[in-house]
Amino acid sequence: MKHFYCIILFGLLFTNTLKAQCFIPGSEDCPTATLLMSPEELNGNWCSTYSSKASGAIPLCPHGGGPHNTLWWSFVSGGGPVTITIDLNNLTVNGTGIQFGIWTNCEFNQSVHCEPNCVGPVHRVINLVTEPCQTYYLFTDGCSGDEGDVIFSVEGGNGTCETGEISEINAEPSKKINVCANVSNEFFASEIKRPNLHYEWTLNKQKLQSKTRKINHKFVTPGTYTLCVEAVLEASNGQSYARSNQQCSQVIVNPSGDVRDNNIFLCHEQVDPNPYKWYDQDITQSGLYRSKQISPEGCEIVKVASIQVSDKPDAIAQFYIGNHDKDYYKNTEGKLIKECNNYYEYHSRGKQQCDDYYNVYQFIPSFSTKLERTCKNNKLFYKVIVENNSCSPNKDYSIKYNYILKDLINTSAPTIKSDDLLEIKIKSDYELFLECEIVYGTEYKLLTFDMGKELIDESLYLPNAGKDVSTSRLFTNLNATNGPSGTWKKYQDQVI
Repeated sequence: MKHFYCIILFGLLFTNTLKAQCFIPGSEDCPTATLLMSPEELNGNWCSTYSSKASGAIPLCPHGGGPHNTLWWSFVSGGGPVTITIDLNNLTVNGTGIQFGIWTNCEFNQSVHCEPNCVGPVHRVINLVTEPCQTYYLFTDGCSGDEGDVIFSVEGGNGTCETGEISEINAEPSKKINVCANVSNEFFASEIKRPNLHYEWTLNKQKLQSKTRKINHKFVTPGTYTLCVEAVLEASNGQSYARSNQQCSQVIVNPSGDVRDNNIFLCHEQVDPNPYKWYDQDITQSGLYRSKQISPEGCEIVKVASIQVSDKPDAIAQFYIGNHDKDYYKNTEGKLIKECNNYYEYHSRGKQQCDDYYNVYQFIPSFSTKLERTCKNNKLFYKVIVENNSCSPNKDYSIKYNYILKDLINTSAPTIKSDDLLEIKIKSDYELFLECEIVYGTEYKLLTFDMGKELIDESLYLPNAGKDVSTSRLFTNLNATNGPSGTWKKYQDQVI
């Protein structure tokens, strides 16, 4: 009796010891199974197949079977041949047996080994040729609620799983990527071929939803952003089991669409006579202007600017009086302005931001004269008839004439000057001068013009006149007439 109790006690201790070897219990759902980094981590794992949940594919295997009470273990293989030995014993409930198999993921779209039929106590060897970095999901399922103990013996599949290196985003070695705002822009990472691999993108350290090698992203606000990517191997439960190097680039988002340009102020001289060129627009008046362009970064933008054009200022009148008929106004570039029938307009920078405008009114003098004879009280007078041929855009000027006769023979004789009639007392050669006092606008000028020489013989017109004179032509003393001194000959018996 004592021996019997000892056997029972030893059996209980042995059973507890075996149960303690279940260091990696199965999971009742495929995605929640703990991912092992090598299939050999299952080696020696001795666990009960008890589960309270039916889970997995329906059917459980591609060719049949159904879930009842399912457990799952998962691992990553380093690649190559893997041998998994399954020992099943201590079946309870009805002794029908269990089903078991291996899938590559929890979407159950690729089975590498599956036994849909229920098997009793069994020693089963599964030989696999695994892919590097591939995940595998091994399940057991008790038929009709059967339970038992399963022991795993595993050999092979060791090796480090690596994703490999990825290169710069968009293959841009400078790690600076120029894009346009409000446009969908593509970004891509170098391709790595591994099972269960996806790409993890972050923008300014915020994780993006996309997990593909290529992503599209629209930036709304111009600026500089940091975009990073790394390749990740991830199991169905979301657990990552390998990561690549991380690549980051600066994304420089350039403006597109409406871009506000600086406001512009234009002086009138900048739009007249030729319009101001603002990109493709001819500016002649104030307004809000838009211009479609392609920026240096290749973005389609619309420049928008408020342009204000100042009114033309009232012109300041300037007056110019020439000294003679060829003395024209000379502009700021030194050019003679020969158009005197109209005012000449120019502008130049004054004390303000914009130019001052000036209208130049020029008076270019040109006169011709003739003498009309008249006698008063037996005296000979000449009246000067002035013909004004001066050039000016208007008649807003005044001229006061004075007439001067200079005796060219009797140089000591007094100069004859009058603003009306010139009295001729002796025969001589005379030179006529026209003196003009000209007032034009704000200008005043006194000019004297030589109108020419003329021989005047008063004895031709006056009776009983006579005085010996010498002429500049003969340089001899002659009587004023051919008759005796003191008896002047009437010219054609007429006295004018």
